[in-house]
Amino acid sequence: MADRHGQAHSPHNLGIVYARQTRYDQALACLRESLTICKELGDRCGEAFSLRELGVTLRALGRPEEARTHWLKAQAISARLPATDAG
Repeated sequence: MADRHGQAHSPHNLGIVYARQTRYDQALACLRESLTICKELGDRCGEAFSLRELGVTLRALGRPEEARTHWLKAQAISARLPATDAG
């Protein structure tokens, strides 16, 4: 499909909605899909956002060490982004 960035953002946003509804398995699946697409596109900002939200979801599931791992990866990516891309 032509709009791969849209294909990454849609599951990301859906993952956030699922997490807020405490539908964590679905949230994780969507966020992982988004992360995969962002990696394929080389979208480092999107990758960091997906990793951050994966961390939030994992923490909600009572998996703080996995959450921390994802947050640290997100932080490392964000630190290497130009200020205009980092949000």
